[in-house]
Amino acid sequence: MSATFFHIIQRYFKQDKIFYINKENVFDFWCYNSNVSTPQWYCYLYFINSSSSTNLNNTPSKIRILYNILTNSFISESYKEEIFELFSKFQRIYNGIARFAHIYKFKKAKVQVNTDLCLNSLEPRKSNVFCLYQNKAKYYFSASDLIHMFTRNLSNCINFVPQPIITKNPYNNITLNDADLYNIYFFLRWSGYVVPELMQGYFISNFIVKTFSLNYEFNIVNIYIKNFIYNSHHDTLYPIYRSMISYYKSITKKMQVHKDFPKQKLMNIMKPYMHLHYISLYSIVGTFKQCDAEYTLRKKLKKFVDFNPSFGRQYIVVNKNKGKRKLEYFFNDKHINFYGKKETNNNIFKNDNNDNNDIDHYHDDDDDDDDEESVMSEEESESEVESIS
Repeated sequence: MSATFFHIIQRYFKQDKIFYINKENVFDFWCYNSNVSTPQWYCYLYFINSSSSTNLNNTPSKIRILYNILTNSFISESYKEEIFELFSKFQRIYNGIARFAHIYKFKKAKVQVNTDLCLNSLEPRKSNVFCLYQNKAKYYFSASDLIHMFTRNLSNCINFVPQPIITKNPYNNITLNDADLYNIYFFLRWSGYVVPELMQGYFISNFIVKTFSLNYEFNIVNIYIKNFIYNSHHDTLYPIYRSMISYYKSITKKMQVHKDFPKQKLMNIMKPYMHLHYISLYSIVGTFKQCDAEYTLRKKLKKFVDFNPSFGRQYIVVNKNKGKRKLEYFFNDKHINFYGKKETNNNIFKNDNNDNNDIDHYHDDDDDDDDEESVMSEEESESEVESIS
């Protein structure tokens, strides 16, 4: 309990001399208040006398002291009711003073950070900007930064075992207290944003990390796997891709991806498949999602290979123009859409030379302009196409 609360109690009873209770002046305090009324005496006995402890950590809280009074069988019910009414009045006065002090400090506080985590300027009056008051300073956060920060910390895992991280202010490394967490949660909810699944669970768990990790283990692991697969660099994902292809070699043996096939493009295509692969390996064993993941992955991989067995192969186009030969390299990247729609953003290259068979070639739309300039008419050039596995 704070000295302010003791001061309020003494002022409420119109005491002429105000004592700031400590171990040295407790006796003087009781001598001065030897003839007070019974409810006032109980208030002094329980609320003020408890502050005489030298160790502040052992000082009972106000609610605990009130509980001890209301459960004391030696105090009559009428006194209990009167003491409870007095406590309610003290607490209302204390809350009003604390609220006023907070408003004053908040208005006088300096803005420490007025940009988001990407250093974009933030306007505090906008609905997507949250102001965190901490250590007599203001910190502005965008709603998207808060969502990303909480999702990353709450979905943290070590070896796919949930280990949520307590969220801190990234600018001063101070842990957010319960009031800050509640303010952030209701800010997101009232501002029209979709509260992340894990943050909703954290709120339901009363912001207790241990309770949250036990009750939402399944959600934490699955979201961690999804974020890991879809946000990791393609060099990190490539060994996972190779492992998956090797694990399902009975299905993917016809698929021979050339070593020079662009890694980033390959990983973007294969991310949904790797996501299912990791769900089948590391999600909570026995859940329907974990059991269904391997079956779905086998079915999806079979459709992928059957749609284009030549996926990933390299093609060399030999252009002859006035006796000069020019080699151009292309990759077969035609693939079925993981979510059921056929890939339509690929162009087709055909060799119009009547002496050779027509061969289809697929490439990105970004190269359309270059292709229009490089494709020559039959009168100007001949083309020979070779396929390299």
